[in-house]
Amino acid sequence: MKLIEIARFTYPNEVSVLESILQSEDVRHFFRNMNSAVAYAPIVPIILEVAEDDLSRALEVMKEAGFGEYISYSEDK
Repeated sequence: MKLIEIARFTYPNEVSVLESILQSEDVRHFFRNMNSAVAYAPIVPIILEVAEDDLSRALEVMKEAGFGEYISYSEDK
């Protein structure tokens, strides 16, 4: 399964609600650097990666849930 970075967050509390939403929508995802960010926020970003097959759904869910401002994904990358 290929993972694609789609968003970056500064603080762990920013991802807790989104994680629940992604799980309820069956979007396969992984938050990279979560443990490091707890100790080193805001130096170490929390990076949201999703399965390539779930990319469009994940972006849609993020926008609908009000997390669009965190999206770092661009098809140009």
